[in-house]
Amino acid sequence: MSIPLRLARWSEIHALVVLVATAFVLAGASLWSLIAAAAVSFAGFIWTCRAGWPRPDRFDPANALTTARLAGVLLLPAFATGLALAACAIALFALDAVDGWLARTLGVTSEFGEYLDKEADAFFMLVLCLLLHADGRLGAWIIVPGLLRYGFVFFLMLARPRALKERRSTRGRWIYFGMISALIAGFTPFPLLYRPCVAAMSLALVYSFAETMFDLYRAVPAARES
Repeated sequence: MSIPLRLARWSEIHALVVLVATAFVLAGASLWSLIAAAAVSFAGFIWTCRAGWPRPDRFDPANALTTARLAGVLLLPAFATGLALAACAIALFALDAVDGWLARTLGVTSEFGEYLDKEADAFFMLVLCLLLHADGRLGAWIIVPGLLRYGFVFFLMLARPRALKERRSTRGRWIYFGMISALIAGFTPFPLLYRPCVAAMSLALVYSFAETMFDLYRAVPAARES
């Protein structure tokens, strides 16, 4: 199995793991059950897809930084809610721009790094959404934007569009930036400010995924292996 297909297959399995674990959390299980399931899934990804590392002999600094950022996301529920959690989330968010810059500077960009980065971003958003809901700051609807990535991957797994993976657009990146910023603002004591911002960015995120899905279906067909 080629590296691109192996990465795509892991993304599908990971989406199922996260969706099932999130369902258990919403049914009353501890958020740490989702954290544990995601940690095992990400560890499996890093090891089983090691042939896709930019430098097969060692883990490069850019992906190591992304992994450290992911570890911080996995530990977010350990922080007190409110401004302390917001400060930690801001620090993790700031690192998101550094790992990509580091990969380009060192010449170690790769599909492996792209998958690790976007899945770490998606899990960051989901954890923030679940924490906001658990703290009573936003209603159950906030879980929807957190699960969009995983529902999207699950749908594509069944529908099999023409392209193997989505194209990351500049507009999509800005929408992600706005969504995370709004979610972090949700941990401040200003509900009249963050609630409309989170709602607006959630709608923008839905639009972004719809646009991406359209792009996948009009793309040139990608070669697939069995």
